Amino acid sequence: MKITSKTISEAQIELTVEVDADDVAKYLETAANNLSHQVKVAGFREGKVPYQTMKTQVGDMVVWEEAAKIFIAKKLDDIVADNCPRPSLGMPQLEIVKLAPGNSLEFKVKVEMLPEVKLGEYKNFALKTEAVAVEDKEIDKVLEELRESRTKEEIADRPVASGDKVLVDIKMFLDKVPLEGGQAQGTAIIVGKDYIIPGFDDKLIGAGKDEEREFTLLYPETHFQKNIAGKKVEFKVKVNEVYARVLPTVDDELAKNFGSKDLADLRHNIHEGLLSEKQHQAQDKVRAKMIDQLIDATTFGDLPESLIDSELQMMMAEMEHSIASYGGKFDDYLASIKKTKDDLKTEWREDAIKRVKAALALRLVAEAEKIQPDEAEIEHELEHLKSHYQTDNRALEVINSPAYRRRLASEMTSRQTVNKLVEWNIK
Repeated sequence: MKITSKTISEAQIELTVEVDADDVAKYLETAANNLSHQVKVAGFREGKVPYQTMKTQVGDMVVWEEAAKIFIAKKLDDIVADNCPRPSLGMPQLEIVKLAPGNSLEFKVKVEMLPEVKLGEYKNFALKTEAVAVEDKEIDKVLEELRESRTKEEIADRPVASGDKVLVDIKMFLDKVPLEGGQAQGTAIIVGKDYIIPGFDDKLIGAGKDEEREFTLLYPETHFQKNIAGKKVEFKVKVNEVYARVLPTVDDELAKNFGSKDLADLRHNIHEGLLSEKQHQAQDKVRAKMIDQLIDATTFGDLPESLIDSELQMMMAEMEHSIASYGGKFDDYLASIKKTKDDLKTEWREDAIKRVKAALALRLVAEAEKIQPDEAEIEHELEHLKSHYQTDNRALEVINSPAYRRRLASEMTSRQTVNKLVEWNIK
């Protein structure tokens, strides 16, 4: 077997492989047996048809083509691994150039490779986790939210007052033309919260049931809806119902409703929850800074477009899963933000590149420090996963596959590498 290599780009090479006819001929009997599962030959069982018999049925060229496929399938991984200067990426592109019965086989393989990466300094960054604290006003805000969640509502036979909940029909116009998406029926408004636009709630105060009010409000220049930002919008609002909202007192009794002994205990629990959340955020922030410094200290060759696209696909799948976990539909989300998947990919591209670079740098750190999970750790993680999918045969099939095991091992290696980097770089 003769192999020559040609560089196409920094990220891609082409291998030309010439194989002696005798090496391909070794697989002719196997090829004939394989073809017998598709072509019925009288007097022979499937998988038991000799080469000489099969070639009279389908032609010698068909059998040699099958033999060539078998040879390539068996040898391709080794050919790529032995002749690529860097690890390959994805499936190679294969083209058979020359094939004829009794003659040598020639084929070309285009291989995309991981970029050349030179690891720089990855220890002693001397980063510090930001100190965090919880202020009383933050606890008070949570208490108010808890209080709101226990609000009782009663229909009120009186005009709208601040703090009421009102059900309204809203019609919005721009230069007297109905605004697209600006019509709503039975919308709930908590008067005084200014959920729609500052000044809207004030226009409802004093209105009675079934009363309709018309008014104009100027939208801020910074409003997220660009079509109405900085413009005067006309409103027609009809009040359908008025509800008085009775909020409980913030006291020991309220605290007991949330599983605390008394108000002091509830405030303590809120404090601890907020503190834990802030600490996690501070840790995430300093870890992100650590990864940024790792990337800055590392030199990267040209990133293959397929690697970036693969990361974008992963990011898209993560968002779809997140929206689905809340009971939403991804297509509805895209419609609500008036964007396409391609729009999101364009916006996310720089983040995708950063994620690719982080993964490549972490891979080199793991290699340099010989970081990898042992088989027992991988097995423990797999068993833990399987315990959550005991009745889902499809999920179990995926978890038990060699490909998933490799993926899990890679994820565990990354996690262990990040943990070691934290030890070396963050105080």
